[in-house]
Amino acid sequence: MIKIYLLTLLFLLYWCHGVCQSIDGQVTTKSGAPIPETIIELSTTLGNEGPIIEKETDSEGLYSIQITASSIDEANNQGATWIITAKKQGYKKTSRNVYVTKSLVEPSVINFQLESDPYSPNYPIVDNCIKKSNEVVSIYLFDLKSGSEESDVAMLLTTLRYKMDSEIINYLESYDLRGGLDLEIIRCPGLEVSDNNYAVHYGSRLNAEGIIWGSSQKLDSIYTIVSLTYIKSPILTGLTTQSYSNNISDIINIPNPIPEEYIAFSLYIIGNVHMSKGNKTYAKRCFQRALLINALPNEYAQSLLNLTNELESEDLSTTLTPINN
Repeated sequence: MIKIYLLTLLFLLYWCHGVCQSIDGQVTTKSGAPIPETIIELSTTLGNEGPIIEKETDSEGLYSIQITASSIDEANNQGATWIITAKKQGYKKTSRNVYVTKSLVEPSVINFQLESDPYSPNYPIVDNCIKKSNEVVSIYLFDLKSGSEESDVAMLLTTLRYKMDSEIINYLESYDLRGGLDLEIIRCPGLEVSDNNYAVHYGSRLNAEGIIWGSSQKLDSIYTIVSLTYIKSPILTGLTTQSYSNNISDIINIPNPIPEEYIAFSLYIIGNVHMSKGNKTYAKRCFQRALLINALPNEYAQSLLNLTNELESEDLSTTLTPINN
């Protein structure tokens, strides 16, 4: 009996120099329909070089992942957690933790039920626009859903982004409102949204502070209906309308200054970033300037007033000296 046990142990040790464990399963919809060509990734929290193993489900949504002993040793020796992920365009990515050693995988059978994700078709465009540094305060300018000639609207947006990027920074510096913050206006060409939920979802994925999106129509001029969406809590969206000449040369020479709505929107965003960093003096200056300009959409009015009053009340409380008897 002991001899059989030892032979079995030696066999397992020898076999586990190659393929040591496996994970099997199926990917389906909520209704049980198989989802073929789903990418299955096995990775760890080390994650420096992407997934350790990547497979694709077959026509029945089935997959099988074989894990080698060397992969198990390398990850477990560094205290990593194992993660298996199912992803396919048009569906929400789903992940689960899994326990992996040379002697045990738990669970060894993992079935995924994927939910449809209406946002995913635009993820390649969105991800191509992501800012390089999270230290930069960002406002993204999406394409306008257009009833105008695309070239005219594209020229308008390109020019607007350039002017916003330079003139808003100049405005902030002129009134000493930056407080060390960097602001960038980022154009995201090819991305159109017509619903606030989409703007918020993509803005969150971009880690943006603000999104400018909307639609345009070319009549005697290019008429735009633009939404200004603040992405952080509380999420706010307000509408503004602008009209521009339908002559491309006039578009290039949009008169200065840029529409005050965009300056006020930027002040609201910069003020909130200052608040989050504890720079209340700069935050109050930004909010007071935004109130003075009085160009934010009505949807922002109460929030802006509340923020300003909160900071002014704090200033008042610090100036009151208690009377000692």
